[in-house]
Amino acid sequence: MASSLEIIEFKRPDESEKNLYVTGISKKLSEQEVHEHLYQLFSSYGALYDVVVNVSEPCSTETQPASTEGAVPGVSSSTNQAFGNGYYAFVKFYSSQAALNAKQAISGRYILKGQLLKVKFGRSYKAAEEPVNLSFNKCCELASYYLGFNGWCSKILSVQEDKDDPVPNTVRFIGQVIIEVRGHSMQSEGVGLGEFTYNPQDVMSRMTAIHRAKKLAYMRACQSAFGKLLLVVLPNGKVAVEVDCTQSNRLDFATDEELQGVVKVNQLEPPVEEGQVPEDSVQGTDNLDDINAQLLLDLQADID
Repeated sequence: MASSLEIIEFKRPDESEKNLYVTGISKKLSEQEVHEHLYQLFSSYGALYDVVVNVSEPCSTETQPASTEGAVPGVSSSTNQAFGNGYYAFVKFYSSQAALNAKQAISGRYILKGQLLKVKFGRSYKAAEEPVNLSFNKCCELASYYLGFNGWCSKILSVQEDKDDPVPNTVRFIGQVIIEVRGHSMQSEGVGLGEFTYNPQDVMSRMTAIHRAKKLAYMRACQSAFGKLLLVVLPNGKVAVEVDCTQSNRLDFATDEELQGVVKVNQLEPPVEEGQVPEDSVQGTDNLDDINAQLLLDLQADID
């Protein structure tokens, strides 16, 4: 019987049916080796949001470990006997069907360093009040997985300084971006805000703050645009794309995680072939001022 279609959003996958709890992991491996083995194994069934490996500790049969994001596995007390004998892990998929396929194929059938892996679905004690948007890098990874590296592109419409209600020693920029899905005749528009403080006694500090605020505004605008896209995975494996027009653009302030991501990001869109001129570097720049044109060059430099 063919599986029904599945809708995948650019949101953190907190649903129980997308979260797997893995036990029976050999202690002969290092924590890094376990992560690499599990990621390679489970990613063959679908795109992964995350793999978190923890060292098992002896505990009573009434105690269960908590995941790093508030989810704990829904397992029977007998399963907890595996604790203190190696590692346990949480594996998050974007697709519930992919998680089910992985569970059925691996649990009790796959041997890792002489031990059978056991896989169960996780469960959440507390559901999130509102779905959490994916980070910029996760959005790019998910889009590239389902649409292909050349299946989408971003276009900067504008990155303008927001001088309303100014805050002392702070620069604030608002970015407007379009995500185009090639081959589907679909596009989604998003806006984002980037804000950074600077030291008024240091000229370079302000210049750095401007650059980082622009980059963050771009990243958040992309997140906003991705957040409106719906990936419709058909039973035959093909992917259709829809745009949720009911969502409005919101100018949220940056979180600590996003602030850290600003200095870590090294790829702003799918990589381009050698000798090919990226569309963002030549399209739409006529409507940008010199500062925003320079931003395009800075962003492209990050890709290279």
